Parts: sequence; C-alpha cells; structure tokens
Amino acid sequence: MGKIKILEKELKKLVEDGLKDSEICKILKCSEIGVYTARKRYGIIRPSFSENYSIKPTKRQLELLLGTLLGDSSFKRDRKNPKFSCEHGEKQREYNYWKYLELKSLGAKYREYTRKTIDERTGKFYTSNVLTLKSNPEFLSISNELYKTGKKEITLEYLKNFSELSLAVLFMDDGSKTNHSIRVYTNSFSTESLNNFIKFTKDRWDISFNIDKLNQLYLPVKYYSLFKWLIKDYIHPSMEYKLH
Repeated sequence: MGKIKILEKELKKLVEDGLKDSEICKILKCSEIGVYTARKRYGIIRPSFSENYSIKPTKRQLELLLGTLLGDSSFKRDRKNPKFSCEHGEKQREYNYWKYLELKSLGAKYREYTRKTIDERTGKFYTSNVLTLKSNPEFLSISNELYKTGKKEITLEYLKNFSELSLAVLFMDDGSKTNHSIRVYTNSFSTESLNNFIKFTKDRWDISFNIDKLNQLYLPVKYYSLFKWLIKDYIHPSMEYKLH
C-alpha cells in the first residue's frame, strides 16, 4: 500500500473541528504518526486538549442546553469542568445534527457510529450519533445546580432561564402526544423535581402538568393547543411528527 498524501486544507479543517490525531487518522485512512508529522510540516497549531477554555454560550444556546439536559443529554466532569454529551438513535440523526450546528461555536463535535451490541428484538446492529462539547467552566453553575445531589434534579434556580425553546427541546428529546395529551418521560426524576417543574410551567405559561403512576409528566387535553402554540416555532422539521 502506497504512502497516503495528506492535504493541508483537509487536515486544517479536521483540526479546526476539534478532532484528535487518533480520530483524524481514521478519517484519512493513514497512521496517527502520519497525521502528527503532517501537522508539524504544515505548521498547523492545535490547542492543547488538556486546557479548559471558557466559551460563554449565547442566550439561545443556553436555552437549548437547559432543555436537552432535562432530556437526553448529560454533563460529566472532565478534570474540574463539565463536559456535555448527547446521544440519539438513527431516527433522531437530523435532530441531533441540528443541535450540533446550534452549539458549534462552543466547540461541538458530532460523530456517527454503529453500536457494538446487537438489538435482541430485531437481531440488527443500529447506528447512533453523538454530540459532545468541550469541557467549559461556563457550564459549572448549570451542572452544579442540576446535579446537586449527584443525580439530575430540577430546581427553580435551574429553570430561571428555561424558555419556550427549552420546552420544545425537552419535548423533542423525551416527549410524545397521544390523543392531544402531551407526555414527557421523566421517570428518573424525584417527585420534588417534577413539582418544581409543574410550579414553574404553571406560573410561566399557565399550563398545568400532572404526574402519572409511572412518574411521567402529562398535560391534559385542554392545554394542548396552548402547549403547541408555545413550542411550534422551535420544532425541528424531522421531529414534527411528534405533534401530529
């Protein structure tokens, strides 16, 4: 097999996207040392991955994060600062890629992979997509409030910047509609957390969620039109089926 020529423009783009040499070599189908050598030859400087950079999210980015962190996303501590991660299945691929584009300025990375574990129901290996953000000290206050007890809890302080966009993202992550009744799959949250969410949404939008026997939030039929009006402008096209 001949030596693979690594193009400067292509390599620079991958480095700017925040990929490590070990990730770039798989994309370019070359050795890791080849990537390292090419970076040095072209003078492409990459910031150290061990350093934590403070990048302040915009208002819209913050609202998106607040919604998805109550849904399919989570924080993990990378040294001192939180590192964001969100994984979806193939059906939500376009939706997760939209999140990536919205959060790109925060150092977002997006990748797709085939799961190593077979689905016992179908006998197939399914594709997942993962969105991650660099560890960032700007996330500390959100993370500390969300994980006060070591697991996710919803406090009124956490919800102070929760918006219609946040509500739409939470619904796209973990919601569904049955006969005009909205459900949000909040099984893992404490009753106190759900009551805080219920109080907030009642005070903010005058919609009254209830808690069912499975610890899920549900919104009675009479509030459906108002709920839809609140979030419809923020629903990604690939997720519109959830409202219809």
